Amino acid sequence: MKLQGIVLILLLLIGRILFKISVSKFRNLEKIKLLRMDTSKEVKKEDLSIKVPNNSPLEEGNSNIKDVDLIESNTPSIENEELLEPETIPQESSKCEEIIRFAGNYKLKIRSFRIPKDGFTEDECEDNSAISSESSETVRIAVSDGATEGIFSSIWSELLVNKYVEAGSQIFVPSQLNFVHDEFVLKAFQNISNMPETRHWFMYEKLDRGTHATMATVEFSNSNTIQISTIGDSCIFWYNQNEIGMLPELSSNDFASFPNTICHSPNTWQNIDNKLVKKEILIDNFFQISLCTDALACWLVKRLKEQNELLNWSKIFEISCLSSFKEFIQELRARKEIRNDDVTLVLIDVLPLNV
Repeated sequence: MKLQGIVLILLLLIGRILFKISVSKFRNLEKIKLLRMDTSKEVKKEDLSIKVPNNSPLEEGNSNIKDVDLIESNTPSIENEELLEPETIPQESSKCEEIIRFAGNYKLKIRSFRIPKDGFTEDECEDNSAISSESSETVRIAVSDGATEGIFSSIWSELLVNKYVEAGSQIFVPSQLNFVHDEFVLKAFQNISNMPETRHWFMYEKLDRGTHATMATVEFSNSNTIQISTIGDSCIFWYNQNEIGMLPELSSNDFASFPNTICHSPNTWQNIDNKLVKKEILIDNFFQISLCTDALACWLVKRLKEQNELLNWSKIFEISCLSSFKEFIQELRARKEIRNDDVTLVLIDVLPLNV
């Protein structure tokens, strides 16, 4: 009888311990659900205290989470939350999105737009552009089109434009380009490491084949000239003294072939000077210049250079906001006048300060 009593007491103690553990786990899960219930609502720092192990992400159901303390707040529940008024819902900007820079005796009004291929998201767009900071003495603008055939092309094109606005034409020197290469390889390896292990070998093999991008750049300094350069079929157009200029000089048929590119692989850099097309332009009053990637560049070549329809120049410079740019490109796609590709356009009005 004494032994049976001891066993009964032990069973009761074990049952009580298991019950407490179950209740504790249930409460922790409920608190985590509360934290994740409405990600669109800001949670004030003073309303929330979370304790997690070092280097452990907070994930629902994570067994490594030791304790989650949710301090009660006065935030109403989702069931009682009123719907937002229509005017409070974010809308795509229709305002003029201009960046102002100054170079010598000129004021630069810059607008930059980008749209991905139909059926793709903004994050999947492989075009990129960059403009130097306000503090820079030299104003630099660049666009780059990452080749779809490569891997992580968007990362490569973004690094190229960012490095150009920082270092200028020095980026085309292999010793400087090597810094961009190293950063790209690091980012590429980080992306691959986050993929399932079964894909690693394939991704590394694809990376070895090379990632490519075309590029177009413009540099304004204190003089009345502009330095422009291109590699491949990202193009620069300018309007000066009632004439349209272009770099590189291409026909619409040239866009069907595989263009020159900057490859991330160092063993391709020995002939980079042969790929680079450069020109110096004299600025006239009320000078206009644009940079764009190949899909739109091909359309502009047809309209401006081959059909001499100069009104189309005014049409693109009337684009003032992202919504009007998207509408313009979608109309061209609907009429099959432009192929379904990522499109980037940078418009620059160069205005003399003394007028």
